[in-house]
Amino acid sequence: MTEAGLAAIAACPFELMKFTLTYDGELRSSGNSPKPEDKWHIRRALHPQLAELWQMHAVLSPLLTRGIWVPSEGTYWRLEQHHSLPEPPPPPNPGQTLINLIATQPVGGSNFLPLVRESLALICALDILFLRKEEPGQLIKQGGDIDNRLKTLFDGLRMPTDDEMRHAGGDPIPDPCFCLLENDSLIADVGVRTGRLLTKPGSSVFEVRLVIDVSVKAVHVRGYNLPLLGD
Repeated sequence: MTEAGLAAIAACPFELMKFTLTYDGELRSSGNSPKPEDKWHIRRALHPQLAELWQMHAVLSPLLTRGIWVPSEGTYWRLEQHHSLPEPPPPPNPGQTLINLIATQPVGGSNFLPLVRESLALICALDILFLRKEEPGQLIKQGGDIDNRLKTLFDGLRMPTDDEMRHAGGDPIPDPCFCLLENDSLIADVGVRTGRLLTKPGSSVFEVRLVIDVSVKAVHVRGYNLPLLGD
């Protein structure tokens, strides 16, 4: 590939991985009276799915233990070796401090591990199948404005704020708690398909089933986020 071609790839979002998350439960509009508890229902429902992704994914699993280490200051250089050999730990460098770009992040005394984060120059696109107790295509009805319900979903996909930690409920927070996003500003694109959710008569009008296809992309292709590339 030419130098110009490589530069073009480095300047455009580059897809690194794809996977699917699901959510079954109630989803209310953020509206004028948002309920932080609703965000925690989503966060707790997605944690085990993301934990399994990190543990079973051929690329994420070794990174969970090894990390992605770079100097805290100065130019970053990464020396690679053949894929048949085990990945070495970062070499010691006297006087140089290394930081882990996928380290857990503390919030209110708990540790969270977001996948899509600014330190790795990552964003994501979401393609959502949104099944709800309403007619397909009708965006405003008894369940609330669908845009505001999606805002509640996006908040549940990210790490909590300090204020939201007060509404985590009585169950222990997993350590670490796996989240999709560091913050919801890293959602670059959203597509939504709606349909009627069939469960049983008398079900809550807020009940939904979501199938969320996630595409993780690198805004800037660098040696420190290319380790995420793979199946």
